[in-house]
Amino acid sequence: MIKLVIKEMDMYCPRCAYPTDNSIEQNFCRNCKQILALVPRTPSGEVDQQAVKLKNVTPYLQDFRECVRSLWNTYFRILEVDASCLFSQLTDQLFSALVLEQIGVPPQLYTYTYPEPFHCLRVVPTAIVDVPIMINRPSEDGNRYWDDPVNRVQQSEIDLRLIKYFDFDEQSYIDYKYYLVRITAFTSHPHLVDRDALMDAQSASVYFDDQGNGP
Repeated sequence: MIKLVIKEMDMYCPRCAYPTDNSIEQNFCRNCKQILALVPRTPSGEVDQQAVKLKNVTPYLQDFRECVRSLWNTYFRILEVDASCLFSQLTDQLFSALVLEQIGVPPQLYTYTYPEPFHCLRVVPTAIVDVPIMINRPSEDGNRYWDDPVNRVQQSEIDLRLIKYFDFDEQSYIDYKYYLVRITAFTSHPHLVDRDALMDAQSASVYFDDQGNGP
């Protein structure tokens, strides 16, 4: 088993958020006993040295997810009046407090409910190859379809930026199982760049990329 030591960086397993004490086994989490690929790769398969310098902020996203879905499922969902507008305002404020301020990003740069990506939040699949993804297929009827023929990706060939958590029915119980992301680079399918896609939140980590810290 190859070991990779990363200095001055907090690393967490994307499945259980278990801290790794600045030292990880490349494909194994000691806590949840899962085979993982915690380190982003270059197209040649080598460790992406630029990417490993990024801070893994997945635990902040997980805290936010737990908070907002509990608020909706326990309180807002059962209200007799439509409170979706108020809930959207709350999610903006909670994302700023629980995520952006924790990683040092000025909250005024982003709005969580605005349908544009957080350019500073890079979503990286935890597996190296054969990663399931649902890519939006353009349509003329106003609906969003997630059935583009390309439904598997390799970690090293794609760059994804977080837009928000996603659930197919956000008026019922929500789980926020998916990351809604924007494809900003895709070496094997460049025609899919700028498309939105869904990736299971249990199958990816989120990294703070300060080189992309802008609106």
